[in-house]
Amino acid sequence: MKITLLPLYSQQNTDAQGCPLGCRGECKVEQQAPNFGKNPEVPCLLSVHQVETCAQVLDGPAEIIFNTSATGDGKSLAAYLAGRFHFPKCDRYLQKKSSSEGFIYVLGNLLRTRRYGAQESRTGTMTNHLVGLVFCDGEIFSNLHFTQAIYDQLKPDINAPISDILTKATQVADTLLQGEPVRKSQVILRPQLDELLTEVSAIYQDETRLRETLTTLYQQTKSYAETYGAFRL
Repeated sequence: MKITLLPLYSQQNTDAQGCPLGCRGECKVEQQAPNFGKNPEVPCLLSVHQVETCAQVLDGPAEIIFNTSATGDGKSLAAYLAGRFHFPKCDRYLQKKSSSEGFIYVLGNLLRTRRYGAQESRTGTMTNHLVGLVFCDGEIFSNLHFTQAIYDQLKPDINAPISDILTKATQVADTLLQGEPVRKSQVILRPQLDELLTEVSAIYQDETRLRETLTTLYQQTKSYAETYGAFRL
């Protein structure tokens, strides 16, 4: 008996105008992920099953969606296509003994980051937009809770410009924070946040001030490691 195995391919979406992401003339997937791969004969980068799954995620009535495509390409991508454009995230900076230098270093990392992906293939590009800073004595709402709340506010227009999304995200964050069972010593939202970020950016643009800040942070970190960490004798 001779068994011949033939390759199985997904059918690409040929209806670029019917993309659930609202593409009109320019492919949003290609804009955000230029290395995603493209067939020059087809205007859309997505497979039919990805488009159908994405449409159900964005506008369908079901709470649970199963992608039963025989091919495994991009099944998880289909469920997160909207997230490839705007991905809300709550970063936590936990430190028993904090310092202004450490705080500036963390903010600088967030502002300067332009790549994402695996350690050896950080080919994707992105821009971080800070919504607010909260100084409190416990953890606040989760990424999932924050994302869902923003989506509920933007559902009529999930393709809104980033300025509108930041405005909604700020309002959502303020509302959610009011319901959190934590003591908040300070909450910095826009427009006050913009003033702080301008000051931090100025430090990173000044080599002398940046060197002083990082040198002080290094000494603080070294002292902490010698007292409490791996360098302790």
